[in-house]
Amino acid sequence: MTSIDVARFAPIIYLDEREPFPPTRVGYAVINETQPSPSFQRTIEIEPPCVRAVEYAVWSDWDIGHLFELEHLWVYLDADERIAQCEGSWHGFYNTMEWHGVMPTEAGHPVVYSQPGKHAFAPSPDAFDAIRNEAVRDCTLDAGRGGLLVTHLYLDQLQKNPSDDMLISQYLHRRAFTPSWNFTRRVKLTPELLVRWSLLDEYIPPRINWWIEQLRNAMQ
Repeated sequence: MTSIDVARFAPIIYLDEREPFPPTRVGYAVINETQPSPSFQRTIEIEPPCVRAVEYAVWSDWDIGHLFELEHLWVYLDADERIAQCEGSWHGFYNTMEWHGVMPTEAGHPVVYSQPGKHAFAPSPDAFDAIRNEAVRDCTLDAGRGGLLVTHLYLDQLQKNPSDDMLISQYLHRRAFTPSWNFTRRVKLTPELLVRWSLLDEYIPPRINWWIEQLRNAMQ
């Protein structure tokens, strides 16, 4: 793996001022050739002028709809280590983080905006206009609807069951909120937040199981 300062290229994330679940850890991987992502179901294409990419797997314990939340950002670098492109995940898909053909930046970092409660990434708050009604419902009436989310990464380590899903739903329903749509909470991905993806990968299943135990114990 090429040694580069991954904090130097990390996007700045803006959250809704009422966001209850900011990122707590970010797993990074440096990709030097076209290959499958280590943590997202896609192939990362390294094509000129890009010579490598940094994948940032952005972890929050919770999404307003479920327990387990892993979103993604990809920053592509050219041979002079200049940022050439940025992409962000969006509900299982991914999009370029350009708005009207321009990648927003701040102090040399790409800038992205996180959907309230759901954390999908967009290059501008205006990108959420088309889903506002759905997004409000996700954060209010549908809070907790998903229970435990089990992704392809942990099919053999995490297990859903109806009783735990009910506890998760109750926990999240108490945290329902109406988005302000004011993206004033600035999250910089500092070295303190950044860990190698392999370490975050090891952390996630025990962390999820710890949360489930906390919820079970709270009901006793």
